[in-house]
Amino acid sequence: MKHRVLLCAATAACTLSLCACSGDSAGKNVRWTLDQNGTLTVSCQGGMPDWKFAENDPPWNAQLTEIQNVIIEDGVTHIGNAAFEGCSALTSVTIPDSVTSIGENAFFFCESLNDVTIPDSVTDIGEYAFCGCNALTSVAIPAGMTEISSYLFDSCINLREIVIPDSVTVIGDYAFYGCEKLKTVPIPDNLTVIGRNAFYACGMLKSVTIPDSVTHIGAFAFSNCPKLNAVTIPSGVAELGGGAFSGCYGMKDFSISAENPYYTLKDGVLYSKDETKLIYYPSCKGGRCVIPDGVTEIADAAFAHCNRMDDLIIPHSVTRIGDDAFWECYGFTNLVIPDGVISIGERAFFECSSLKSVSLPDSLTSIGDSAFWDCKSLPNIIIPKSVTSIGKEAFAGCEALTSATVMNEQCIIGHDPFPCSLIRGYKDSTAESYASTFGKEFEAIS
Repeated sequence: MKHRVLLCAATAACTLSLCACSGDSAGKNVRWTLDQNGTLTVSCQGGMPDWKFAENDPPWNAQLTEIQNVIIEDGVTHIGNAAFEGCSALTSVTIPDSVTSIGENAFFFCESLNDVTIPDSVTDIGEYAFCGCNALTSVAIPAGMTEISSYLFDSCINLREIVIPDSVTVIGDYAFYGCEKLKTVPIPDNLTVIGRNAFYACGMLKSVTIPDSVTHIGAFAFSNCPKLNAVTIPSGVAELGGGAFSGCYGMKDFSISAENPYYTLKDGVLYSKDETKLIYYPSCKGGRCVIPDGVTEIADAAFAHCNRMDDLIIPHSVTRIGDDAFWECYGFTNLVIPDGVISIGERAFFECSSLKSVSLPDSLTSIGDSAFWDCKSLPNIIIPKSVTSIGKEAFAGCEALTSATVMNEQCIIGHDPFPCSLIRGYKDSTAESYASTFGKEFEAIS
């Protein structure tokens, strides 16, 4: 997520008894007062206009740092986009029952906000509305809401308690990302979608019960929740995103409903029902991993954060290694990718920092962007003739890399994939052209 730099105009200490603003972009009359105690009172006919940070700011923008409390008067139906964004001293907000919607970024990075009651009249809250509200400890989602928007409580690092009503069917992407004090999540019985990174890095989260109504769990939804110890995938889940439970090192009980027609569990590892696609290998598993013969695909982020694994055997049946497949698996030192593998996805071996040798097969045709990024111990690499494309920065950050050999004369080489000073390849090849462009030494092979 791109964080904004909040630039608040410096103002002299003053008390505004009344300031009426009209003729805004939405054609509404917004009246507001800011008293000497820092209480901002806002009224208007119907909804506030939607503002946009640094483009068309709300009329109290010059006093942002003076606002400590906000009272929205009865009659206001909509809290505008970015209405109170960056009010760093704001501690409390009073929202009347007349409000039915809260706009995007409405309270974005109100870092001192610790008291807000959202009335049941509110049925829609925009993305990022409470993102970065670091002092917020508890929130009750209104009973009429059906969706928790993406990034809604992103980075609310002190949020400990959340009440989610049965009306909610969707928890959006990054909704509770980085809510590191959240211990439990009462997921409602009607929920169908848990978005990408929805509970990523909720470090204190210990338990979650996923209801039978859920059909989709997004990529990295519960990733890096190290204290999460038990999860059951219900029968209705048809889509389980890559790395949904990666980095859950405390996982002691991972199971799946026997009635689920899409996935199956074998020796604690999750596969597609026909066992041809390896979906999830628990991060808590250590030692040697032997992928069963018959598996044809290693799914995106299937082994992400499995840093306790110290040896890996991939069978000849595998043809595809997905994006982020072995992200941050820094336990094993040698990697043999067998003949049969056609493609290596983006960031597939990202930060496998202990890798000292990699053997690539003659069946391989493509290496994705950043595939071996930050494999700091890798001294050299030979790209076989079968490879027709090497993604950008494929070996970036490989500090020990002294040479790279590219055997395909016409291989498409992405932006600066090799940090080493020596490139080997055939004369008049794309490897020679790459070396010349990036000022590297070139050694012709015969």
